[in-house]
Amino acid sequence: MATEQASYLNFVPEGRDVRALVKLRMAVSNDLAVIDRLRNGFIAAWYEGGKDDPDLCLMRFNPKDAEIWLDGSSLLAGSRFC
Repeated sequence: MATEQASYLNFVPEGRDVRALVKLRMAVSNDLAVIDRLRNGFIAAWYEGGKDDPDLCLMRFNPKDAEIWLDGSSLLAGSRFC
């Protein structure tokens, strides 16, 4: 597995008064056993080279911390979950 990099995922659903930020470590994985397990006809249609296609890889996300904000009138506004 490649070296992990610090990353963030930010979720802002349209029309909702909630926000979420997930701090994580992300890495590329070329684990063939996992690729075999997850591969299906839909995935195969995108990668003509099969499981050895050089454009095919897996992204591994290891969450480290998360924060969720609701609108200012909520009792949970600005809550943090670790």
